Amino acid sequence: MSVLLDWDGDPTCYQHLEVTYQLVIVAFYRGSWCAVCCAWISCFQGTQPSLKGFLERNNACLVLVSAQDARQMQRLVRELPVLNFERVYILADEETSFANWWNKRGFGQVFISAPTTRYGYRYPHGLLQPALFTLRNGELIYSWSSQPGIRNLGGAIERPDPSKVLMAIEQRLYENDHDRSGAIDRSAVAFREQTLVFFGRIIRRLMGKS
Repeated sequence: MSVLLDWDGDPTCYQHLEVTYQLVIVAFYRGSWCAVCCAWISCFQGTQPSLKGFLERNNACLVLVSAQDARQMQRLVRELPVLNFERVYILADEETSFANWWNKRGFGQVFISAPTTRYGYRYPHGLLQPALFTLRNGELIYSWSSQPGIRNLGGAIERPDPSKVLMAIEQRLYENDHDRSGAIDRSAVAFREQTLVFFGRIIRRLMGKS
């Protein structure tokens, strides 16, 4: 079951996740009224690799953030099965305090539209536009954000496919770990070779050979 993080401008709850998990995926969306956002979030459920397997394998979590009030976000949990997965957290950023804090971190900008009641819900501090970020041990390894305009139909299109994002992230993690283990293996081989040469010299000297 996902966990709802009520927000009061203090990032402590979220920062705990960065300490607990090696990999943190943060997805911003507009709200439950936005059919495109709901469809986009739902795509995480059918990803290949599966979201559940991905989160478990990589000691990861998914955090979904909206400026909707906590009550509306809780209703969305009942409508979208992906929000009932373990390691999935939802964050009600009603005052956009978290989004503003995030933007100051330098990991990429979440665009905040002007305050509005246009969509049937009050957004007195602004509306969060879609964005997706991934941190590994506190370092950014993936970043995307939407700035609504005519070219992307107000932010409705040109969103990254969650399945492709997870595949790219896992491939990058594999390559990084493989390169690091390869470097360790090469260092070990070099050390063994140097050791053999060193003892070879000692043996030759003991046998009176130069």
